[in-house]
This record gives sequence, structure tokens and C-alpha cells, in this order.
Amino acid sequence: MIVCVYDQHQSALFLAASSERQAKRCKLWLRTVLNIEILISDASKYMNSRPHFDCVPLLKSFCTKSTTDKSYSGTVLLPKTKLPLRLEGKKLVVRDRLLSNGTQFTELYQWQRKYLEGKEFILHDGPPYANGVPHMGHAINKILKDVILRSKILQGKKVHYIPGWDCHGLPIELKAISNDRALNSMAIRQKARAFASETIVKQKEAFLSWGVIGDWDKTYATYQPTYIKNQVQQFFKLFKKQLIYRDVKPVYWSPSTRYVQLSSIR
Repeated sequence: MIVCVYDQHQSALFLAASSERQAKRCKLWLRTVLNIEILISDASKYMNSRPHFDCVPLLKSFCTKSTTDKSYSGTVLLPKTKLPLRLEGKKLVVRDRLLSNGTQFTELYQWQRKYLEGKEFILHDGPPYANGVPHMGHAINKILKDVILRSKILQGKKVHYIPGWDCHGLPIELKAISNDRALNSMAIRQKARAFASETIVKQKEAFLSWGVIGDWDKTYATYQPTYIKNQVQQFFKLFKKQLIYRDVKPVYWSPSTRYVQLSSIR
């Protein structure tokens, strides 16, 4: 532990370390990073018996602003930036659009597909459910995967990532029948498809605003006929290789939802 004491009379910063080793390290840091060479002597009375070294004159570089209004503001070394710390209202929207358009994230994916010649890196992304507005879980999922893709691009690899959405499942069906539980099977499918389509538009807009790279011109949804056809073809390939078998297994049925319960919630 390193203790700092500011003396207003001598305009000096006294430092005491809990060990001789820490004291030497801190002294080296002050000389190399802060470029401090002048030391004030007679600091032992401030340090008691702990390992210490002479106090350091308080230079202007330690201060971020004038110390006339706050007596302790000059004792804190804070970084400076030209970027505003807060943006409110319309300014926040303008800055967000400026960063989104200026960084050209949407062009990065096609650029690396065209010019990079490294080994191809394919991301098999588990698609999000099209059952609601984007939330923090979506942000964590997409941004973490985006970090991986960008790291691969920096390594010279050619990234392959086609975003998509899972448009089937109980949550979507429950929202489709929330206002009318007497709908027949065909009407439920139609309402669920319309709800999923609206959700995809909202989620895609959010993912693009986050700067997530991908082939956003060739996205897929699991209700598309081409996707369903491909799934049947892949299933048939597994069947021909004798990897598909038929057996009996108990499942849990929910009378209220008229749906088989997922194994993850049993």
C-alpha cells in the first residue's frame, strides 16, 4: 500500500510505502512517467517508521484545474479528454449517429471479405429469438462475438458471419394468441410470423447501431421457405447415413399452453 499526503504549506506530495520494494517502484515511476527529478528533503517526520523516500514537489501537471475553490482538487491526477463526459437529449442522438456513420462499420465486413487473404474464420452464431425488443442480453451476446470477429480480422483472417433469427418457439406463439386464444393453428402461425417479422426489423436496427459487423444484406429467418427446405435436405442426408432412429421417450405436456415443455425447464 502507498499513502500520499499533500502539504499545502510546502506544495509537496509526500509518499509512504508499506515496503521498501514498493517505495523504490513508486520512486522509479515518478521519475520515469512524471519526469520528476527534484525532491524535497526532511520528509521522515511525515513517514514515521515505514519505508519511505523524500517527498515530491507538487507540479502543475498534478492539477486538472485551479485549486482556489476546492482545497483538495489539486491533489488528484485525472486524465483529460476533449470528448464530453455527458450528452443529453438531442445531442446524444446526434453524437450516436455521427459515430455510427463516421466509423463505417457496415463497410468493414465486405472490405475484409474482398481484400483479406488469410484463413477463413466461420462464426456459427446461435441466432436470437425474434420474440421481443433488444435488451442487455442481446448486447452482451452480440458485442462479445463482435470482439472475436474483429480480433480475427486484425490477425488477417477472412471472417464469415451471416446473422439470423430463430422464429419458432413457445414465446412467440404465446404472444400471437395473447388477445385471442381461440385461434386455429393456421391463424396462430400467421400472427406469429407477422410478430416475428416486426421483431426482426427492430433487433436488426439495434444490432447495426451497435456497430456489429456481419453480412447484413443476406440475413436469414427460420420461417423462410428456403431455410425450411435446407433443413429437410440436411435431415434426409442424416437419414441416409443411418444417423436417425425412432424410439419412445416420455415428455412433459402443459395443458395451459397446449405445448410440450422444454427439457431445460422441467
